[in-house]
Amino acid sequence: QYGWTPQRVRSAATAAMAVLYGAGYAWASADRTTWLKRLERVNVTASFAMLAVFAALLTPLADPDRIAVSSQVARLHAGKVTPEKFDYALLRFETGRAGTAALTALTRDPDPEIAARAKRALASKERYAIIANPDPAMTEAPFTHAAIYPKGAVPPQDFRAKDWQEESAYDAPCLRNGTPCDIFVLPGSAAPTLIIHRTAAPGNEDSAAVYARDPSGAWHRSGTLNNLRCPAVIAALRAGKVASVRPQYDDLMAAGIRLEMTPNRTPASDPCPASSEPPKPAPTPAPDSRAPARLGPAFGNPGPG
Repeated sequence: QYGWTPQRVRSAATAAMAVLYGAGYAWASADRTTWLKRLERVNVTASFAMLAVFAALLTPLADPDRIAVSSQVARLHAGKVTPEKFDYALLRFETGRAGTAALTALTRDPDPEIAARAKRALASKERYAIIANPDPAMTEAPFTHAAIYPKGAVPPQDFRAKDWQEESAYDAPCLRNGTPCDIFVLPGSAAPTLIIHRTAAPGNEDSAAVYARDPSGAWHRSGTLNNLRCPAVIAALRAGKVASVRPQYDDLMAAGIRLEMTPNRTPASDPCPASSEPPKPAPTPAPDSRAPARLGPAFGNPGPG
């Protein structure tokens, strides 16, 4: 139904050997007078058969990778699986040179959607979807499912145009592909600061990547924000209701080296309300009048309250 994969080919070979041994032992036990002699013949025959199967798996004749690639590509071209549901990651990461060669061939496929998705999969550097449930968004163009906040905000064009394949982190995959994410644009006097939050993050991930320009004007990741698991926090960010505040603890300087303070996080300090109902957005905090003109590259200049 779903075609061959390397694991299924190896499992089929293992099952065939188990059936051979089972049938042979059943045949040997049928004659109680000569069953030991029969068992000897079964063991010898099955051992040679096992060696033959293992040898075949190491040759192009029964190479699991080659069989899996041929099966999956045939299903794609036969229309049994749609281009967006096809597991390009299987070819890119699970089937060795055979898969890479087939994926390269798919980049020249007459179907433009297959070709485009194959090109993005070929350029990918990480395994992004399990074989049994490939995610179509992983082979879509960057920012395909990115929502920009607050309303009316627009990320700088050079940020969108930058090739993030080598630089974007696990928690900001929408810079590399079509993974859904929120992009919060915080205004600044020189350039905006962008917060990238993965909207369908696995587990209890509550962090977001922060991007800003460096002194040369190039975009880079400048830090990470935490405590984004609360619906009220996300609602406030989407509405643009944020303000810069001073850190809870000061850093230290020793021998010209900055020693950064990282506060401990405990369940007691979890800011999320205990109610099961989605809370309303929290009120906008007032700007800190004691804050310096620039709070660091991760935050930019303090914005209005």
